[in-house]
Amino acid sequence: MFHLTVPDIVDALIAAKTRGIDVRIILDSKNLDNRASGAIAQRLVDRGIDVTRSSPAFSITHVKAFVVDDTRAVVMSLNLTRPFDHTRDYAVVTDDAAVVADFLKVFDADIDNAAHRTGKTPDGLTSTALVWSPESEARISQLIDSAHATIIASTENLGDKAIHAAFTRAENRGVKVRVLVPMCDLGSDPTRNLKFVGELDHAHVDARVMPAPATREQPYTHAKMIIVDGTQLFLGSTNFSENSTRHARELAIIVGDHAVISAVTTAFEADWRFAAPPPPPKAENVCPRDPRDQTALPIAW
Repeated sequence: MFHLTVPDIVDALIAAKTRGIDVRIILDSKNLDNRASGAIAQRLVDRGIDVTRSSPAFSITHVKAFVVDDTRAVVMSLNLTRPFDHTRDYAVVTDDAAVVADFLKVFDADIDNAAHRTGKTPDGLTSTALVWSPESEARISQLIDSAHATIIASTENLGDKAIHAAFTRAENRGVKVRVLVPMCDLGSDPTRNLKFVGELDHAHVDARVMPAPATREQPYTHAKMIIVDGTQLFLGSTNFSENSTRHARELAIIVGDHAVISAVTTAFEADWRFAAPPPPPKAENVCPRDPRDQTALPIAW
């Protein structure tokens, strides 16, 4: 996990350990340097839970996923942190044995990576459904290149040139491409996406932004997903940025389940109603100084 701060989830993990469940967690090492996150991790350790700081060989360990009883995997875009009520995220639950086996194999490898400060992804992974970072750029680009008619996608961060080029190629061959990102990023640079979404828009990709502030009806776009031709869904922790695809430990899953794809599509279409075109390159004051500021800013472009 990248973030783990929700008290109810922390309590549930402790309760599981108390009833005899083996609980092992890898947490992002940089987040553990935060006093609040570090205190939560220490509470888990004090209750006998095995908590490992992630390897510094990865820029971040951004995975949001877990396995229960070696039989069921949950692969998510959401962090286990608040607030849930005005952030758009998704999760996939699967009993696919190959997915579970590969997750456990990489988990064990990342325990070893943490001990040796390495960043190796093990050989012999068999699930074609899972997409691991580093080195996810080619798989994501190939998925986009496979589209014949439509692509809908959302991400918190843009910036990967190969993925941008794949979206542009799809648009140029007649695929209807729609990409949604937050207008005001919650990271250190609130306007970091605007350059990239403007470039996609200039390339005739229908790239739009979700205006701030986030609300339940108009949520912050955190989900990292792509749906190709309404038949394949890519979903997980991987942003469309070069840090995410090349340097971070990330995990996403590709599924073809109709009900799952339909649910995600419905949510995307609900969000798209509020999406705005990207602001002009030199537009000023498009974001609050702090994007968490609940003061709405007018869209004047």
